[in-house]
Amino acid sequence: AAERTRAQQRLARVNRALAYQLKQLAKAESQQAFQLHVADVLRELSDVQQIFARSSELLGHFLGATRVLCGNYDFEKKLVTYHANYTDSTVAAINGTYPAADFGADNFASLESGATWVCDDLAHDPRTAGPETWPTFEALRIHSGVVVPHNRHETLIACLFINDSRARHWSEDEVRLIEDVAGRMWNAVERVRAEEALLQADRRKDQFLAMLAHELR
Repeated sequence: AAERTRAQQRLARVNRALAYQLKQLAKAESQQAFQLHVADVLRELSDVQQIFARSSELLGHFLGATRVLCGNYDFEKKLVTYHANYTDSTVAAINGTYPAADFGADNFASLESGATWVCDDLAHDPRTAGPETWPTFEALRIHSGVVVPHNRHETLIACLFINDSRARHWSEDEVRLIEDVAGRMWNAVERVRAEEALLQADRRKDQFLAMLAHELR
């Protein structure tokens, strides 16, 4: 009887391990399918604001996040300007320009280093729970979040912000997924801007040639 009990316990452990592995595999497949979907969507977009808006919307739905924002960062003035939002029905969008200090100067300093910023519970994290920052986060109903920085020439120029109105553990897989989508989003923006620059150069060349032909006539 004792041996049968031990065998049943071993079998139960194996079944639990197998169920966990299957769950992780399904999660990985879901994330991979989402990444491919994001790539397909961004490939078809030719407007910068649409790229920001759609990336935010896709991430917000997939993660079940309360709010996803894109923001530009003025390194010299230490200002952040939010310009694209996804929100669920429970929170308001955030627009406009704010001093980075409202959200913690040290937090933006860590983003300036190029590191992704992650917090599971802002109300109890020493980086955000102080009297100089927590009232801002509480008013905006931000209780947890992930921020991915976008640096150019070692200077922070933009961020992707993921907010949730409740404390929430962000897994390593979720953080890597957010970083991946952020990279795809900014690459798509650079592609569109490069295409626009080429079109403008072509238009200037055509104008110059037309003017030269007119002068020659």
